[in-house]
Amino acid sequence: MALFREYDNEKFELLKHGIKSRGNEASLHLGLQGPVLRAKPGEVIKVVLRNRLRFACNFVISGLSPEGGAADQRPIAPGEVRTLRFVVDATAGPTARDTTDTVAFHYTSDFYAAAVGQAVYNQAHGLPTTAAPGPFADYASGLFGALIVTRGSASHYSDLQPKDVNREFVLFMGILDLNKSPYLDLNIAQFASSPESVDKKDPDFKESNRMHSINGRIYCNLEGLSTLYSRSARWYVFSLGADDAMASPRWSGHAALVHGARVAAPLLQPGMGVVADIDHSNKGVWLLADQTQAHVRAGAAAIFVVKEKITEMCPMAPWSSC
Repeated sequence: MALFREYDNEKFELLKHGIKSRGNEASLHLGLQGPVLRAKPGEVIKVVLRNRLRFACNFVISGLSPEGGAADQRPIAPGEVRTLRFVVDATAGPTARDTTDTVAFHYTSDFYAAAVGQAVYNQAHGLPTTAAPGPFADYASGLFGALIVTRGSASHYSDLQPKDVNREFVLFMGILDLNKSPYLDLNIAQFASSPESVDKKDPDFKESNRMHSINGRIYCNLEGLSTLYSRSARWYVFSLGADDAMASPRWSGHAALVHGARVAAPLLQPGMGVVADIDHSNKGVWLLADQTQAHVRAGAAAIFVVKEKITEMCPMAPWSSC
């Protein structure tokens, strides 16, 4: 798999860790996702991307344009470092009609944006037209993540987390089709007991490589989906995949507030995202599953836990630091 990961500095020597990184309990549920990016209207997002893969990739944020235009979305070759800047203008933030103080976009590595970006770059620099990019790592290889844009300063804390909810979760539901990953042959060579006997055109083999997942995890193997009883949580849910990757998440025992209406399970088309607010008023262990039956039977399910609030009683002593 290929993964977006965040480093402490531009030397790419140490993965970012601590409370503001994915190395904490609140980020455990992200699975294969890259870091959650945050911004507010009027800011510029700077991304310094170093490609440590053996294949080309790029970095595309849905709904935002890089300062360099489409040419900035051309393939980033293995070993290359590229600096990208994205302006978050007013059109990318919540509007007066939005019922939440946040909106969300997904970012990924996109083959078609890379092909167009290369054509635009070549034309601008008088270079000959080239064929489409060769082996390319995209979302099917694991390259995806989320950007959360928050309303004005009165609605968020200093770290841009919204004030109107107690917890946030980011979910990507869809089909990771590993048949389209450039790592397919490498995986066969490494993991198949007899690689020479694998028929990549066999329908059963191809279906076995279509991962109906939540954040890249299947059959309730996603960790970190837990919140406290009577607390509110905001769930950012995206669908990625081909035309058969429609998603309809349902939180057992809970109803979601989406665009001001109570729903049991919102419907997402591929490439879409939704913001769902839930008041977790039912304690226990619950199932989060895609209501598209073909997906849930193939693994698109996870467990979420609503825990009892725990209040620690401090001893009445002057030296207590509880």
